[in-house]
Amino acid sequence: MANTSRLDYLATRQQIDDLIARHRAKDPQPRDYEPFAQPVRAAKTDKIYLAHTYHTKVPPAGIAEFIRHYTQPGDIVLDPFAGSGMTGVAAVRTGRDAILVDLAPSACHIAYNHVTPCDAEAARDAWQKIRERIGPEIRRLYATTDPNGKPATFTSLVWSDVFACADCGGEIVLWDVAARPSGSVLPEFTCPACGRRWKKTDLELTDTRPVSKRIGRESLPATEADIAAAKKFATAEIPCWYPDNRMMNAPDGVEIWGDKWRKGCFPIQRVADVYTPRNLWALATIWNEIGKIADQRTRAILQFLFTSIARRDSRRTAWNGSAGSSLSGTLYISSISVENNILELMNRRLPRLLRALETLKPQPGATALVYNGSATNLPLPDESIDYVFTDPPFGGSLQYAELNFFWESWLGVFTNTRNEAIMAKTQNKSVPEYEKLMRKSFREIRRVLKPGRWASVAFHSTSDAVWQAIQRAAIDAGFELVKAVPFDKVQKTYNQAKKSKAAGFDVVMNLHKGTAPRATLQRRTGEIDAIIAEAIRTHISGNPAAPRTAQYFHSLAISTLLNRGITVEKITIPYIIEICRTIGEQLTDAP
Repeated sequence: MANTSRLDYLATRQQIDDLIARHRAKDPQPRDYEPFAQPVRAAKTDKIYLAHTYHTKVPPAGIAEFIRHYTQPGDIVLDPFAGSGMTGVAAVRTGRDAILVDLAPSACHIAYNHVTPCDAEAARDAWQKIRERIGPEIRRLYATTDPNGKPATFTSLVWSDVFACADCGGEIVLWDVAARPSGSVLPEFTCPACGRRWKKTDLELTDTRPVSKRIGRESLPATEADIAAAKKFATAEIPCWYPDNRMMNAPDGVEIWGDKWRKGCFPIQRVADVYTPRNLWALATIWNEIGKIADQRTRAILQFLFTSIARRDSRRTAWNGSAGSSLSGTLYISSISVENNILELMNRRLPRLLRALETLKPQPGATALVYNGSATNLPLPDESIDYVFTDPPFGGSLQYAELNFFWESWLGVFTNTRNEAIMAKTQNKSVPEYEKLMRKSFREIRRVLKPGRWASVAFHSTSDAVWQAIQRAAIDAGFELVKAVPFDKVQKTYNQAKKSKAAGFDVVMNLHKGTAPRATLQRRTGEIDAIIAEAIRTHISGNPAAPRTAQYFHSLAISTLLNRGITVEKITIPYIIEICRTIGEQLTDAP
C-alpha cells in the first residue's frame, strides 16, 4: 500500500519568477517610510487563525497594520519563516501579493490551505460523500453498548496506565487511585491491595486499557466488552496505508530520537505507536478516501481538515476531566489519555474550516505563493521584495521538525533539518549554530529587499543568549535596527499561562535596509537596572491605563535595550518583578 499524499500544489521556482517579473514591469521608485513606532494589539480570534493549529502564529490583523504602513497595494510581501501562513493572509486581504517560504513541508501544507481560496461547498460535498462511504466502517470501529445494553457508538474513550505494585505485585490502575474529577492526577497514590504509597516513577508500567467511555454527553465505566474490543484492534491488520516509520526516521536501535521525547509513559518507537490501533485504523481509512479525490484543491483542503485534528487523535490527548486536550510543544504521552471518535472530530471541525474559507476574501488580483525551502537560500532575485514580515524560530523553545513529524509522516515529506534554525541537542545545535543560521537568513532577507525597504521581525524569548544572537545576526547582516515595539496577542499561549517565567508578548524589530555604517552593540551591564527602571516609570506616567504586568514590562525592557543598541542581558520575568519592587511599582500579575 502506498501513501496517497501529494504536495503538488506548492509553488515552483518558475511560478515565483513569473510573479517577480510581473512586478518588475511596474517597479516603483524607492520610497521613504518612517519606522512603525506604535505597540500593536491583535487577538487570536480570526476565523482563519483558528482553522488549523500550529506551534506559533501571529494574528493576521496585527500583521496587516505593518503591511499597510510599509507597502502599497500591489506590492510583494515576503515571509521566509512562513509557518502557518498568517503573513500571507494579511497580505492578500490588503491587496498585496505574498511569497511564503518555509523549511517544513507540513507548514507549507498548512500555509497553502490558509491563503488559497477554495469553494466551501465543494469541500462540504466531498466530505459528505466520504462520510457516507465510510460511515458503516467507522461505526463498527467505535461500537459499544449503552446502559440498557443497546448498540451505540462512543464519542470518546478514556485510557489509563496500569502499574504493578513494587511491594505486593498487585495491579494499580492509575484512573482508580489518582484521577481527580477536575482532570488532574495525584502525584502520589496508594496501592489498593497493600496500602503502600507510590509515585509513577517508582513503578513498572504493565498495561494501558480503557476505563471510561462517553456516549453523547453521558460518561459511563468501560465494560469488559469495551476492553476486549480494544485488544482485538491491537492485533488486527489495518487494510489501508498508514505511516509506520521510526520516530524522526531514526535507524533501528536508536533510543533517543529528539529533544521533545518524554520517556516513562507509553513506549513509542514508531509513528504508529502514538495512536491507538483503532484510531490508526480510522485515520488510515479516511486518509485513503481523501487521496482518491481527483480535484487537487478539494483534495488538499480535506487533507488540511485531516491534519487539523492531529492534536486530538492520538495518545497525546490528555484527559482533562471531559473530552481531553492535546499537549502542545511536547511529545509527552499522558498516563490518562482520551481516544476520540475520529469521524465525529472531523465532523465537528468541518464548520470551522468552512467559516475560514468564507472569510479569507483576498482583494482582487492578490495572490500568495507557498514555497518549500530554506530562509538561508531564498528562491528570489536581488532587490525584488517590497517588505518582509516574519516570525522566526525562538532559539530552542520549539523543536519544529519533531513537533511536525506526525503531520509530515502522513504527508510523506519531511523537514530537512540541516538548515533548521533552532537550538537542539540531538542536532548538535546550540547558540553559535543558531546564530550562524539566522545570520545567513538575515543576509538573504537583506539581499532580496529593495533599497531603503523594511523587514519586521516578531520575536520573543527569555534567554539573554538568544536575544544577543538575534541582535548580532541582524546587525552583522547589514540591517539597521531602528525601532522595536511590543506586540500583544491578547490570549496567552499554554507556556505563558502555565509558566510564570515565560515571555508574554512578542517584540517586533523593525529592520531597515539603509546605507548607514553597521552599528556596534554596546554592553552596558552596570547601567541596565537604571535604564529599565526609568523606562517603566516613563511608560506609566505617560499612559496611566497601560498594562502593568510583568510580562508586558518584560517586552518593554527588551524593546528599550534594542532601541538603544544595547546588548540584551539580565531581562527575565523575575528580574522585572524585582525592578518593579525596587521602584515601588505594583504589578497586576505579581505572585
